Amino acid sequence: MVIAGVLALLVQATPPTAACGTGSETWPTKKWQVAEPTAVGFDPDSLRALEGRARSIPGVTSLMIIRHGQIALEEYFHGGSRGQPVPVASITKSVTSYLVGIALDRRLIDSLDQPLIELVPQVAPPAGRARAITVRQLLNMTSGLSEQWYQEQPLMLRVLTPPGTRFRYSNEAVQFLIRAISESSRESVLKFSRATLWKPLDIDVDETRWPRLEPDGSGDGAAGLMLTTRELGKLGLLALRGGCWDGRQVVPAAYLREAMRKQVDAGGPEPTGRGYGFLWWITPGGIPYMAGQGGQFVVVLQGLDTVGVITARGDAPHPDWVGQFRLVSEGVAGAVTDLAAP
Repeated sequence: MVIAGVLALLVQATPPTAACGTGSETWPTKKWQVAEPTAVGFDPDSLRALEGRARSIPGVTSLMIIRHGQIALEEYFHGGSRGQPVPVASITKSVTSYLVGIALDRRLIDSLDQPLIELVPQVAPPAGRARAITVRQLLNMTSGLSEQWYQEQPLMLRVLTPPGTRFRYSNEAVQFLIRAISESSRESVLKFSRATLWKPLDIDVDETRWPRLEPDGSGDGAAGLMLTTRELGKLGLLALRGGCWDGRQVVPAAYLREAMRKQVDAGGPEPTGRGYGFLWWITPGGIPYMAGQGGQFVVVLQGLDTVGVITARGDAPHPDWVGQFRLVSEGVAGAVTDLAAP
């Protein structure tokens, strides 16, 4: 009951968008600060128990817990290491969401309700219900497009269900967003992202970290990134702080609030998610998180100023998705000592 009460507080809180530029935050742009658990309001025994649980799961390669911009726990298991980038699978989708928000802010995309065919006019055939697909529908997985991405020329829209009618998880939808960013910016998404997202966070992502998928050099926006645990922590902290980073608004705060709240019902048991935002999963209780194959998660606990990160091998047999998710959500919330239970 205590954990449930704490999680309820997390949902009520608003991401601290005003924090950017106040000068009082800790920003790990160049270097992370590491804090003793008690210094940032954690019970050390509880964190050690979380570490033990993570270590006992064969596929898990790292666990990191960040509070107030500082690392309270960072451990690596089963071949994982601090500087080793790992395939983060569909966590890439949430990064693509950041890039859509940046493109909107720069007016490369007019609005969430702009039709896809205005941004990618070479799509064929631009007729029938395909004309109705919008950026918003691509983001919240209601475009009706195929799960897979096909690269024939000319590009084809495979509309399997009427746009806007129901949730249908689609890698093709995400890759069309990548195409839209590339077409509107007139450069590869890799180049666009390096200037607008990775550089402010001091993360060096090149073609070895986001391998080429598109002819223009853009990577797989649905599942292609390779990142370290600390880099995932930065991406989670960016979300926690409303798109602000070290004095600069990297992702628009208003867009990010919409991205990280439930837009549609997604169905399925947690942690697959009952709700979906803009390429973010949302728990039934309203907590936003990134998710990738093998039970990899970046969980944003807004009311606790905390981010939980867990990575795992995508090829591990029988991953404990539910256990791994609860470890970096309920487990982390239950380890906090400086917030009174309601």
